[in-house]
Amino acid sequence: MQFEVNGRQYFLNFSSSEGQWFLFTPEARGFRRVPIVDDDAMPFLSSLVVDADDEGRKPIN
Repeated sequence: MQFEVNGRQYFLNFSSSEGQWFLFTPEARGFRRVPIVDDDAMPFLSSLVVDADDEGRKPIN
């Protein structure tokens, strides 16, 4: 998939040999390859659960 954001060209491609998506953007010396991160697979980004008090409100600080 090729697209443009704020005048800059991007190309999205899946590398079957690496099993990963990459975003490419042109630079002066060729292309910059940026790996796409699946944030659902990251353990430190777990869901936040807030316990509500009896009135249904919970102070954050």
